[in-house]
Amino acid sequence: WNDLGEAYITAFYTSEGLSRPNIFPGRDWFYLRDKRYGVPFEGWDLSELYGGAVVEVRDVGLEQIEQEEARAVMEGLPGSRSSEQGQASTSAAGSGPAADTGELGAGAPSSSSSSSPPPPSSSGGGAAQEAGATPAAAATVEAGKRSARARLWDFLDDPQSSRPATLLAGFILLLIIFSTITFCLETLPRFYEDDPPKDSVWFIMEAFCIGVFTLEFVLRVVSTPDLRGYFADTLNCIDLIAILPFYLELLLSSVEIPGLAVLRVVRLVRVFRMFKVSRGSLMVFINTMTESAKPLYMLVFFTTLAMIVFSSLIYYAERGIYNEDLRVWMRSYAHMCVIDVEEGVVPDVGHSLACIPLDTVGSSGLPQWRCPYTYDKGNCVVIYEQSPFESIPASFWWCLVTMTTVGYGDMYPTQWYGKILGMMIMLFGILVIALPITVIGSNFTTIYKKQVLSASAEVEGEEEDEE
Repeated sequence: WNDLGEAYITAFYTSEGLSRPNIFPGRDWFYLRDKRYGVPFEGWDLSELYGGAVVEVRDVGLEQIEQEEARAVMEGLPGSRSSEQGQASTSAAGSGPAADTGELGAGAPSSSSSSSPPPPSSSGGGAAQEAGATPAAAATVEAGKRSARARLWDFLDDPQSSRPATLLAGFILLLIIFSTITFCLETLPRFYEDDPPKDSVWFIMEAFCIGVFTLEFVLRVVSTPDLRGYFADTLNCIDLIAILPFYLELLLSSVEIPGLAVLRVVRLVRVFRMFKVSRGSLMVFINTMTESAKPLYMLVFFTTLAMIVFSSLIYYAERGIYNEDLRVWMRSYAHMCVIDVEEGVVPDVGHSLACIPLDTVGSSGLPQWRCPYTYDKGNCVVIYEQSPFESIPASFWWCLVTMTTVGYGDMYPTQWYGKILGMMIMLFGILVIALPITVIGSNFTTIYKKQVLSASAEVEGEEEDEE
């Protein structure tokens, strides 16, 4: 622990040319970032360190100094430690008996002379005061600036830092939802305009949302403590990608560029900003997928293998007869059979094809119709259609939809052996998908419980610190 404290002092104080802190870093200063969840926690042991571990430091002494200096700047009072030291140095340099250098510390020159201090108009006294007060004032103002910048960052990035920060996060979330809804509604035929004018209600609403997003983005860039790390975050890059297309469209509106309308679709990435409001949910999902890598691999592997095998089988079962003239596969669609129907009755056999009346009369003396059937009744003509299972890759879609039990109905088997194969594929799909999904659900439950317990522990720790 002493080596860790010395390493922190060397990295933060010595390398920056600062004097050593009055308080040596204690064990309670250091927080180890959890390898799995990325949450720093205290009370850890040195045996828990690992290669590449991240240790965060809470400098209690520096926090107290910055709070005092910031408070002094905000109140307009010379109450910070640096200003007091500056005033003490000035007093010690300019006065004799009135200067008490023993309590102020070494380094302030004392005078044993009992002469009175020089008047304010004296160049020597003025220089001494200026030399003692200016560095302290500059340090105080600089501390105030850092504090204001940190408060602005917390206000924008941490919704739980204050009540206004929570309201701002809620407002931004509502604005994202509002802009997404307007983006979808303006595509309705009754509202759609190919090139909406600048005074249209849709453009005004979009400009207002983009203006707020731009202001927030600029303030984040200005106040971020780590600019490179800020842009290394994918969610922060999404902020930039969401607002750039609007300005590019304005700049290029007078230029004819094919495909420029695609930029409007890029704006929809702002929906992903909702993850920033709920990073906890995003981390739970990512950690669940990470822990479930092997079940996911098994799911993808078996699904792919089954899709190739079953697609090949359904292709050979449902492709039908190859038409050399049309160069397509044709399968039987219906059997148009001749039936006798009573006078004045229009037959309906429940098929997509309608019955066709004939000019002939049957042996029973009744008029005859040609109606579609799924089987051969005798005296039938086979009707063919182009087979949707024209190749094995074309059968992948039907096989995947069937294994996931979705069944859109755009492709379906018509032969009895094709239908039996379809039932086997559905049952196999249920088994293949259900087993890995069970493991993934179990991992999700475990990780979610851990996050809830971690959040509860943090809240309890904050309450204890406040007490």
